[in-house]
Amino acid sequence: MRLLPGIGAGLGLTLACARPPSAIPLGGSEWVPVERHVDRRPHSASSPDTGSPRLPRITAPSSAATAIAAAASAPVTLPLETTLGLSPLVVGTTVTLRTKYTVRATMVTVEEGGGGSQAVEADAAERIGVRVVRVDDTGVREVEVEYLESKASFRLDGAPDEDDSNLGKRYTVVFDGSEPRVSSRSGSLEPNEDRSVLFDLATVTGYYPLIKPYLPRVIAPGFRLRLDSKDVARAFGSQEDVQFERSELNLRGRAVGEGAVAIFDCRLPARFDKDGISLRVELNGTVSVRASDARPIAVSLNGPLTAEQGALGVGASLNGTIAVEISHEYSAAK
Repeated sequence: MRLLPGIGAGLGLTLACARPPSAIPLGGSEWVPVERHVDRRPHSASSPDTGSPRLPRITAPSSAATAIAAAASAPVTLPLETTLGLSPLVVGTTVTLRTKYTVRATMVTVEEGGGGSQAVEADAAERIGVRVVRVDDTGVREVEVEYLESKASFRLDGAPDEDDSNLGKRYTVVFDGSEPRVSSRSGSLEPNEDRSVLFDLATVTGYYPLIKPYLPRVIAPGFRLRLDSKDVARAFGSQEDVQFERSELNLRGRAVGEGAVAIFDCRLPARFDKDGISLRVELNGTVSVRASDARPIAVSLNGPLTAEQGALGVGASLNGTIAVEISHEYSAAK
């Protein structure tokens, strides 16, 4: 179940949701320094100690207020400059993605003589294995994907609960040519299933081409990475019903603990349009990045979810929150 790409698809009568993405890309169209810096050679591309700091896990909140509070915490950070290296993934590397998504919202209808409200809850969690099969000097060219754990649920007052799972689904994704090709190794592809898989792979395969021209280099707190909406859309794969707006990453500093981990504050606004329904989400939070090779370790984002005026009909409104947690584990090629 992918929550963000298709969150507007079933809103209206059933407020149904699609499967969630697992990634916010680290990359963009330009680096914008606030002061003069000097490029240096990158640190070693070797992996940091397993004790590197990570963002805390978001527990499923019971209200909009606790959703924001749960996702707002971040690692203790020192305002230190960081050397970001650049080391592409190699053949045989395995990346394990763990994703968790939570939506809590309320739809309110106001009619002559009365009205009512309905609570909406959606939760999804997955563990996804991604094995690098082929690379070239531009990055990853082929991967194998397997959904090792997958569970999703959707609850709407007055309607039966819905459950979904991608457990056991396997894919091969090839990045040759202008459009990636997704093929299923566990059955035929359903409509838009390829788009959802590409969305899940964004932090593993999508962001590297964006940051490659700007690394390695030394950056200091306040250094800003602007995310061009077209580049972000390419990193996530073609999403006809999702429009990314101007986004950015700002370096906060380095996480306290063993290993060099850079902490970025992240802003990612987006709009979802489908079947005449328009929703907006303003995601904010942190992205932690392994400094030696600029690979993402964890993403923790949350923000308000609202329906644009009139999107759900006269007298109807939707307000809620989305909380997103993603972690990455890297296993060296054997």
